Amino acid sequence: MYIIPVFFSISGSLYFLKYLEKPLIRYIFFSGLAASIASLFHQIHFFWWLGLFIGVVIYVKQFKAIVVYAVSALLVPAVYIAVLYFYNREPVNAVNLMHFVFYDYYTGSARSEIGLMNVILILISSVRSFFQVHQSALFLIRKNLVFAIPLVVFAFWLIQAIKLMVQRHLLVKRPKINAVFFKTSAIVLVLQVMFAFYSVGNVEFLVMLPLLTTLTLLYYFRFNQGFLKVTLLLLLVWNFMFGIYPNNRFTFYNDDFLVDFIIKHPDDVFLVENPDLINRYYYATGVDNYGKIILKERIKSNATIDSLVKKHSFIYTDVIDKPVVFNRASMVSDAKKLDFKEYDIEKIIEYKSLYGVSVIHKISE
Repeated sequence: MYIIPVFFSISGSLYFLKYLEKPLIRYIFFSGLAASIASLFHQIHFFWWLGLFIGVVIYVKQFKAIVVYAVSALLVPAVYIAVLYFYNREPVNAVNLMHFVFYDYYTGSARSEIGLMNVILILISSVRSFFQVHQSALFLIRKNLVFAIPLVVFAFWLIQAIKLMVQRHLLVKRPKINAVFFKTSAIVLVLQVMFAFYSVGNVEFLVMLPLLTTLTLLYYFRFNQGFLKVTLLLLLVWNFMFGIYPNNRFTFYNDDFLVDFIIKHPDDVFLVENPDLINRYYYATGVDNYGKIILKERIKSNATIDSLVKKHSFIYTDVIDKPVVFNRASMVSDAKKLDFKEYDIEKIIEYKSLYGVSVIHKISE
């Protein structure tokens, strides 16, 4: 999902650079077209397209180039309208189009606000776009000390960085660069980070940050080759051992067990902790927006629990004594602490995961 749009966005930058070196109008068209295609795969890449467009307007200053680049973006609304009409089978009007384009914001899947949490989370998410940083690392190290190897590599990398900075051998400015390309790349980078900041530091909106940062810095500076090799080694070891391997080897919450339980009880309602469970249920059954799975974060008070229990006689839940993991979701969640003391609570079954033991309870009056 992420690699393909990044490929098209970087292609847009490549053709923009080609145009700066040899101003053929087809290069500026391919630049806009590639960046537009990236936006179709993931809307956050609109800001990459916009950054390149600003570069064309401010620095290229050729009316023909501006028009050609802008025209290439007509692909996006054309595809949106086609999908809305032929696939969703909805009337094409401004309201439906807005709901289609900003679906995640209308449904609450994405957030946008300004506050102290934006500052905290944009800093955390910026680091996380390079390194897998999560409390799961502590569980992994506790499980096996082999998972401490990335910390050893990080210590070696940090020593090398400090040593080279003291000796002033870490980086030098390149003698010859295309200033327009560098400034435009910097604009793209700033736009992406600003929107991620506005979206409460959503790390998904920073997936292109490593590539953009590398593109911008390596174009302007020449780094010590030995340090770059150590950096690549660190990124490989860290992200493999804290990200790729554990995600394929371990079940953090073991929500697949809960999904199987839900499938076996198709007539019952489930109050669940982890929002990702809805996706897992969809992958297992092909049923989207299953109405009998209710997320805890959508429950604003115990009154909702009361109405659910009265309507269905009982509900199942995994939220009681669920292992608590500190992450972005827990920081930005508006979910209230639910009180089940007034209900009959029956322990149905427990299941293990990397984070600990979860329990499915039956809640009734």
